[in-house]
Amino acid sequence: MDNNKTNQYIASIAIPPGETLLEVIESMGMTQKELATRMGRPIKTINEIIKGKAAITPETASQLERVLGVKASFWSNLETNYRATLYRLEEADKLAKEEAWAKKFPLKKMKEYGWIPNDYKNNVKNILSFFGVASPEAWNNVWHDVQCGYPFRKSVKLNVDIYALSSWIRQGELAARKKTVEIDNQNNLTEMLAELKKISCGPSSALQTKGVDILAKSGIKLLFVRELPNMPVNGVTRKLNDGSILIQLSLRYKTNDQVWFSLFHEIGHILLHKKYDFTFTNKSSTEIKRMEEEADVFASNTLISLDEYRKFMQGNVNENTIREFAKEQKIAPGIVVGRWQHDTKKFNMYNKLKERLTWA
Repeated sequence: MDNNKTNQYIASIAIPPGETLLEVIESMGMTQKELATRMGRPIKTINEIIKGKAAITPETASQLERVLGVKASFWSNLETNYRATLYRLEEADKLAKEEAWAKKFPLKKMKEYGWIPNDYKNNVKNILSFFGVASPEAWNNVWHDVQCGYPFRKSVKLNVDIYALSSWIRQGELAARKKTVEIDNQNNLTEMLAELKKISCGPSSALQTKGVDILAKSGIKLLFVRELPNMPVNGVTRKLNDGSILIQLSLRYKTNDQVWFSLFHEIGHILLHKKYDFTFTNKSSTEIKRMEEEADVFASNTLISLDEYRKFMQGNVNENTIREFAKEQKIAPGIVVGRWQHDTKKFNMYNKLKERLTWA
C-alpha cells in the first residue's frame, strides 16, 4: 500500500456555510436576531447568509470571530469551498449538456493520435482545452469561419467537415509552437526553391528532414499533420502570431507527387499573394478561385519547366522516357507521372513510378 497517497473526497452537493453558522449559534442558545444585533447587521443579511443567498465576506468573517470566538479563517474557508463546489457542480451540469457538441469532433481519431486524452468522461472539457477556449460559444467565435479564412488546397467536389478541419488546423498550431525558424530570412525563399526541388529525387522522408531545415532558413515552419475523416484537405498556408509562416500538409492520397505539388502550391501563395497575408477572408469566390489557380500554375511550372514539359509531351511517353525526363529535370519520376496523369486524365497508368507514403 502506498502511504503517500490519500483518498480525496469530492463533494456531490454544495453545503452553504450558513448551515454551519446556524449550528454554532443554536449550540450557544443564540437566535439569528441576537447575532444580527451583536454584529450590527440587519437580520435580513444574517438570514440570507444562513440560506446561502449572501456570501460571508472577509468583514463578516472577522465580525463572526469577535462575536462567536470562531476564527475568521474558518468562515472564509467555508465560503471559499462552498463557492468552488457550487461552481464545479454547475460546470459539470453545463458540460454534460454540451456533450452532443463535443461529439461533432472526430474524437476517436484525435484520441488515437494523442491530440486529446483518451478519456470519454471528459470529452467537452478535453475539446475546450485542446482549442484553448472556455466554451462552445467561444469556440464558435474563433473557428466558425476557418474554412473561409485560409488558402486551403482541398477537394472542390467533397464537403469539408468544419469540426475535423478546425481540429487539424489547431493541431498544426500547437505543433508549430515547438518549432523555431529564421523569420528575418523570409525573402530568401525564392533562392531556396532549387535546393528544395533537388531533394525530391531522393526518398520523401528527406522532406521531413532536409526539406524542413531548408524552409526553416526562410522563416517557414513545415509541418505534416495526420488527416482526419471528412477532411479532404492537402495543405494550408498561414501566418502565425510569432511572424513565422506555417505550411501544414497532410498525406492525402499518400503519394509523393501529391505531397510535392501541395508543398509548391502553398509556396506559390507565399510568393504570389503576400499582400493578402495568405488569407481568403472577405474575398469573393472569383478572387479565391483565381488565387488557387495561380498557385497551381506556380507549382506545376516550378517543379517542371513548362517549355521542357511541352517538348516531353510531344514525344513517346512511357516508363523509360518518364524516368529520363525526370532525371533531366532533377525531380522524382512520380512528380512527372502526377502532372502527366492530371493533363491526360489517365490516372491508372504508371502509378508504380510514384512513391507510396505512410505515417510512421
